[in-house]
Amino acid sequence: MGKLLNKFEWTEKQVRALEYMGFKNKFYDPDIAARILYLYGGAGSAKTFVNLSGIVKRAIIAPKSQHGIFRADATVCFASIYGQGLPEVMQKVYPSLEKVATLGKPKT
Repeated sequence: MGKLLNKFEWTEKQVRALEYMGFKNKFYDPDIAARILYLYGGAGSAKTFVNLSGIVKRAIIAPKSQHGIFRADATVCFASIYGQGLPEVMQKVYPSLEKVATLGKPKT
């Protein structure tokens, strides 16, 4: 539907979620970014993928900024975020930065 970040093809709902995060037409506008964003959907509905994409994009825009990703259980967080989510986002949305992202991978 929309090509909001790089050449990755986003669905209409994913574009809407990224717009709520402050991204509109490849630009970041903190004035329109939601402070809290609740994405809902079933397993495999790309909630983590969209959130991680937005966080990575913000980190690129503000290189010395800090971001946190939390889950109820650290083991689940490392498995779902660092084991699956972040590598997938980097491969599909930011392929030129993929090797950089794997340098700081935490040891489980």
